[in-house]
Amino acid sequence: MDLFDQIFRRRSQHRFRTPEKMTEDDLRSVRKAVLSAVPLDPSIKTETKIVPASETSCKLGAEYCILFYSEKKGDWLRNVGYIGEQIDLFLTAGNIGTLWYGFGKTKEKKRNGLDFVIMIAVSKIPASCFRASPSDAKRKPSEKTWSGDLDAIADVVRLSPSAVNTQPWYTECKNGTLRVFRNTKNLIMPAGVTDYFNRIDVGIYLLILEICLSHAGLSYERRLFADTEKTNDAKVPAAFYELSAGEEQIKRINGYENVMLDVSRALDSGDPTEDGISEKIARLEAYYGSFEWKVDFQSDEAGILPGNLKRGVLSEDGVYDLTDRYRSAVGEQER
Repeated sequence: MDLFDQIFRRRSQHRFRTPEKMTEDDLRSVRKAVLSAVPLDPSIKTETKIVPASETSCKLGAEYCILFYSEKKGDWLRNVGYIGEQIDLFLTAGNIGTLWYGFGKTKEKKRNGLDFVIMIAVSKIPASCFRASPSDAKRKPSEKTWSGDLDAIADVVRLSPSAVNTQPWYTECKNGTLRVFRNTKNLIMPAGVTDYFNRIDVGIYLLILEICLSHAGLSYERRLFADTEKTNDAKVPAAFYELSAGEEQIKRINGYENVMLDVSRALDSGDPTEDGISEKIARLEAYYGSFEWKVDFQSDEAGILPGNLKRGVLSEDGVYDLTDRYRSAVGEQER
């Protein structure tokens, strides 16, 4: 499942004010989400358990809680964040509300030798309780968490949730390289608590970032950095991504380039009402200004696209001028 659209819909349900009773189908969706989640580090043993919220300290109106357990090995906290956010977005697609409940507690502090890490509270809620617009999200502006290229992606990843809402990530993007850091300064909790939850947060953020990159058709090679020691550094490296144009992105640009050429040929021939041209204009207009076009355009600016790739459709005025020319030609024929 492509979870990209769920990034925009997802909202932290700090109070489950209008919960609905979860059906057996809903519970199957929760179990499916749990089983389908892919770890950031497969060598770290993890388990999840779905329990009634009444068996935890969560008193927010949720019906169930998903408990995460892990062995304390390597970047175990970041790994749990990465796993949990997949579950979070998968459930959003099924209108199951969620909340990363950072300070939640459970009586079962160990499970099969693994330590309890964190929980996500869940409950079925009406579709109206999800986010209607990205502007509804109380998040740091992207200029505080991102610098450099590909700000179309920055505008989406800023919506990433965090376990205690500190949003401790910072990304630098330049010349096709993304450098993700954990920010350790200017945070509101004691250092030990901050480090614990913010390592989980970085795992959440990496998952959201990778969903955006994949949705945009960008290929990447990821290099993870260990973040397990106490440090006085303001920015701790978490992961670097070397980006390149993926097959999907190149196919998309080629496809819209051909659509643009078809429209141009029809206009040059003096027949703007040729079969299919109006639909092609509509496709170009939908693409122009979309997330995909912005990423393609910014990939070009960042030097990520192959040098021999035809990209007239990525010129800032190309599509606009062509559609304007089309409407003028249609108007002339109708008079």
